[in-house]
Amino acid sequence: MTKNKGKIEKLVSSGNLGKASKLLEQECLKNPQDTESRLRLAFIYGEIGLFDKAEVSFNSLLKLKLGVSRSVKAHNALGFLLVQRKDYSNAIPLYQNSLSLNSDQASIYFNLAGCFKEERRVDEAIEAYLESLKRNPDQPLAYREIAQLYEQTHQLEKSREYAELALKFSANDIESAFLISKLNAREKSYALARQGLEDLLDRNLPSRHRSIVLLELGMVLDKLGKYDEAFKLISDANKRLEVLYKPHSEESGLEEYRIELEAYIDAYKENPIECWRDESVIDESYKIIFLIGFPRSGTTLTEQILESHDDIVATHELPALPRLIRKIESIIGREFTYPDDMPGLSKKEINLLRKSYLVDMESFLNKKIDKSKYLLDKLPLNIVHIGFIARVFPEAKILLALRDPRDVCLSCFMQNFTVNQAMRQYLDIYDTAKFYDVVMSTYLKTKDVLSIEVLETRYEDIVENLEASARRLLDFVGVNWDDKVLAFHESAKQRQVHTPSYQGVIQPIYKGSISKWKNYESGLYPALSVIDDCLDKFKY
Repeated sequence: MTKNKGKIEKLVSSGNLGKASKLLEQECLKNPQDTESRLRLAFIYGEIGLFDKAEVSFNSLLKLKLGVSRSVKAHNALGFLLVQRKDYSNAIPLYQNSLSLNSDQASIYFNLAGCFKEERRVDEAIEAYLESLKRNPDQPLAYREIAQLYEQTHQLEKSREYAELALKFSANDIESAFLISKLNAREKSYALARQGLEDLLDRNLPSRHRSIVLLELGMVLDKLGKYDEAFKLISDANKRLEVLYKPHSEESGLEEYRIELEAYIDAYKENPIECWRDESVIDESYKIIFLIGFPRSGTTLTEQILESHDDIVATHELPALPRLIRKIESIIGREFTYPDDMPGLSKKEINLLRKSYLVDMESFLNKKIDKSKYLLDKLPLNIVHIGFIARVFPEAKILLALRDPRDVCLSCFMQNFTVNQAMRQYLDIYDTAKFYDVVMSTYLKTKDVLSIEVLETRYEDIVENLEASARRLLDFVGVNWDDKVLAFHESAKQRQVHTPSYQGVIQPIYKGSISKWKNYESGLYPALSVIDDCLDKFKY
């Protein structure tokens, strides 16, 4: 061992990884074939947060003949590094290569399953979890993950089987016990579900878990007709979630975010151009549908109806459009203020943005887009970007899902959304109503100022007459009639739906959610005056 290597050992032992990395760099420069030192350096880069250097080091190592043991370590470490960056699609082949070298790695099958899950490749995720369990059956978390995936894909018996296995290995597993109560509710055993959730609340639960249990119990009480108790529990849960939420340092407050959205319309008014939707600027026309609307307005129901048509492919709430907007400057290669500079986009810049959108969408979908079919991009809050959609995708069909604003606000308030800057607005019923008013008023003004053609569909009309509503949708899109759209709930059972509506869209049309707000009128009272204008404008 060289003198430097002795020093390196002492530095690593004492936790001084920064100095150790400097000495290792010297060793690697002296002897580039010293794969042991290079591998160790790559690991240390990762440990001290130099992720770019770590990634470069691991990639260069994988081009060498490392031997099985070191190659497995390098593949796994780089895979783990990419997972930290949420680059799941590129982590997958690294884990697969590692397993091809040594298939007896339960933890790597588990990691691979997690990547498949994030990429929405459910069958492959379940298969990888099962392979992990073959090698190490004592993994309650793997059983639970399988149970949750089966529940999300409506395989309730299998979900219960694996949730019970998780509890067999870990009797205090809160999430598996919660899942069993959720399964009881899905099977309409509401009294049993209530008892299970109340038993969980008797435990010493972490704050976030308590909030989620309270929300689910509130939904069960709603089914039992105990509306005042339900509203009280859901309000309590949301207050707890608000305390837990930690905004990003650059994130606007609730009111500031609403003001930012309202300012969008001023940008369009102050920078008019003769033709906002100009198809002459595009190099290639895309078959694309944007389905927008306030969350809980029937967007998922509308998506499932359309996706049941053979000529329409849905993307299931992938954030391709928001990502595109965040990357505008890097794509067009100049400074850009959104949305103020939208009118100044050149033909070349518009086409660069369009191509980047397709590349991102294909990356999300993990497959090439079939341009002979319509791509259905459903992300409700893309409604705030309707001006961008019309400018960059002038040929696109734009659909708006509408529903009684009172039902929408109530439903948002009652849902277990992942809390972020937008979803945070739903933790208080008054803030929910304010957000609804801002989003929908901005939509109406933008549509009018820019003369954008939108087909508005009503949840209530779909429920009242599915066939008439479906024919109107398909006529607007420009595809032939297909009877399969009337049995959308059957095809939905074969898909994983990534919204809180995933339980509802596998059922035939039902009317139970219309005018539900009347059961909660006293709790909604503070919010009703806020949405008066929207009730009038949308004729509710």
